[in-house]
Amino acid sequence: MTEVQSRLPLNDANDNLTPNTNGFIKSNNDPNAIVVTQPIITDNNDNSFINNNEYENVHKETETQQPLSLNAMDELPLQFRWSLWYSAPRDLDSDNKKWDQERVKQIVEFGTVEEFWRVFNNLAPPSNLQDGADLHLFRAGVSPAWEDPFNNKGGTWTYRISKDDVTHKIDSTWFNSVLTMIGDNFDDADDICGLVVSVRAKTNRVQLWIRHADDREAVRRIGKQFKDINRIRQQTKIVFYSHDDQKDFAKPSKSSEMVL
Repeated sequence: MTEVQSRLPLNDANDNLTPNTNGFIKSNNDPNAIVVTQPIITDNNDNSFINNNEYENVHKETETQQPLSLNAMDELPLQFRWSLWYSAPRDLDSDNKKWDQERVKQIVEFGTVEEFWRVFNNLAPPSNLQDGADLHLFRAGVSPAWEDPFNNKGGTWTYRISKDDVTHKIDSTWFNSVLTMIGDNFDDADDICGLVVSVRAKTNRVQLWIRHADDREAVRRIGKQFKDINRIRQQTKIVFYSHDDQKDFAKPSKSSEMVL
């Protein structure tokens, strides 16, 4: 007698298993799947073992059921290409409090998984930024400005984080949101423009930019998913405004406002 070890995992205990003529056990749930083996018994007539060709066929069958492996040398392209931008803190002597495009500099563009990790493994987390600095991650070819044609009909979900952020929530929120965004894992991924993290003296914030502010259902779905992936507590609110409403923030009524 000799034994042949199966290369496949055992099925659940609920599987109904029966032996076949070759001593192999097959699952009744899938008659073609070898799930375990029994001892191979010699033939009483000629005292020989199971035919080698028959064993090879079974061996090949088990091999074909193994998961396919990825080639580590293959490039893994992302759904879209992305650009990382940085805006330095404003000059303390400057009286300009408005958006200053001159402060915003494009750092790098990437379009594959390998390129992404090459960038982010060498990027300081937001909690290390100076007060007044911002990081922006946007679709390639789109600038992080309200006026950009890709952004101008949209708006932003804003999550404000206290400066007493001992758990580094700003870092985990930025990173989780980046991975969900570049991985095309938002349910309404085509409506995502980009992500901004801003470090300020009083309150930090992470803003997810949406392409179409008038699609209220898509805006709500994205906001809920943004909140879920970052495990933002129910009592903590995130707020959405269109870019048009933010341009005239002093007006008493803002039709685009949404709170989750």
